[in-house]
Amino acid sequence: MRQQLKKITAVFVSILLFLTVLGTMAGCSMLESLFGNKPSDMPVTEVSTADQLQKGGSNITLTNDIDFDGDVFDPISVNIFDGGGHTISNAVITSSQLLTPASFFACVGNTVKNVTFKNISVSAEGIPYAAIVLAYPTVSCYFGGDSIKVDEIVFDNVHIIDCTIKLQQKGNESTTYAGGILGSGTAVRQSSGDNSFGNESDDMKKIIRNSSVQNLQMTVSGFDPEKDGTYVIGKDIYVGGLSGSADEITNCSVTDCNISVTSHQRYSDPYVGGAVGLLSKAGEAFRCTIKDNTINVRASNYRHISLTNQYETSTINLGGLFGTSGSEGNVSYCNVDGNSLIAYCVGEYFLGGIGGSVSKNVSQCRVVNNTMNGVGLLDGEDKYGDPWTRNIGGISASAGVVTFSSSFSYGNVMKTILSLDTGESKDPTGSCVGFSKTDPSAIFMNCATGINEMEAGTTDEFATAALENITQCYVTQDIYGNERQLTMINESDWLSQDSIVSLLKLSGDYWQFRSGELPDIQ
Repeated sequence: MRQQLKKITAVFVSILLFLTVLGTMAGCSMLESLFGNKPSDMPVTEVSTADQLQKGGSNITLTNDIDFDGDVFDPISVNIFDGGGHTISNAVITSSQLLTPASFFACVGNTVKNVTFKNISVSAEGIPYAAIVLAYPTVSCYFGGDSIKVDEIVFDNVHIIDCTIKLQQKGNESTTYAGGILGSGTAVRQSSGDNSFGNESDDMKKIIRNSSVQNLQMTVSGFDPEKDGTYVIGKDIYVGGLSGSADEITNCSVTDCNISVTSHQRYSDPYVGGAVGLLSKAGEAFRCTIKDNTINVRASNYRHISLTNQYETSTINLGGLFGTSGSEGNVSYCNVDGNSLIAYCVGEYFLGGIGGSVSKNVSQCRVVNNTMNGVGLLDGEDKYGDPWTRNIGGISASAGVVTFSSSFSYGNVMKTILSLDTGESKDPTGSCVGFSKTDPSAIFMNCATGINEMEAGTTDEFATAALENITQCYVTQDIYGNERQLTMINESDWLSQDSIVSLLKLSGDYWQFRSGELPDIQ
């Protein structure tokens, strides 16, 4: 009997050694060889209690709602997290150390899906990243001493309800990122105990689909040299209701949120959007709704250049959908409705219904009933002696050589205000347009503006593009100027399905029409 056991043991050990050799030859650990070199092939851990969830695991599936009852939660690493349609609630997450993520997950290798986070509180002090779900992505994740390379992170059917984020950047020289689901930026994890942080990575895709953020209270304060005793130039701030930055946002919504962002440094530019601060190069936004949010952005630090009226300051890019965007990619079937966007700035600001600055083609988008105010806190010039640019646009405040098609701005209130010690007045350097301030080569097709209200030094009902690049575009009034002599349409045309579909070439599959109401994205 003993001889038989010895033989069995010897055979088993031989098999393990053989597998180890194979794994080594392939550049893998034995664990990876046994499980196909993918943590997704490892067993799934079913979790039903808070204690079980705190222990973590490579692949987790929730089988119950989990209520932390106000307890502190330590972030866990996961490869695939499937919430099974359940809710995680009432957890408290705090961080004041760079290597302790200010989010529910420390690392995500692949996917977070089918889960709602409710009444989660995240507090971060002295670190540059914060979010409810994942503060920052990493290029590798560790499970049991073994790592996997992270090429793409997907958040699918993830919902944030009644959550709070407070981020105070202090004593750190990194760019700041914060968002309801994802903070973003890229942290390069070289070993299980070493993180080094970097900016955006073109190699890693960050995708948010079929997700929502509702009633998020988010306060982000950038690096403050007066409080911290040092000064760093040029560390920007990226903040969005969904994410500080992302590569794709599809079928998502941000509603009833309150977002406040403050930059305390010169050349520390805030890029803030209802959905994302930065929609990356080749990034896409499709069928997203941003509704009834309040977003306030302030950049009040400056240096007065002696004996001149020139200043060194920061620039704000604020948009209903995104603050700014990389080139390439498209924005389509997005709805920005009923939001309050306010930029308080010593220097320049770009404030738009879709984006502060737009470098992507925009089609089939709707921007209605928003309030967009820019408040200049000084009357001066930039450090080169040029007048500050303070633009507000119904769709965009600044756009490159892009194409706008089948989109409209209606019922928005846009004002550029000069707020000095002597009181408030119309900013003579400010400019408002009903549609977009653009590069002269931008193209407009089947677009319109209607019944917007504007107050600025200069105004126009539509845009500043050259007339030859505007085809079948319309205005509803000429109170604020119609320099391009666009065709006037009646307000009744907006309320007639046949009329507005024909004029703007709206794609019926994505729009809904009710008698006596503006067309709306379904």
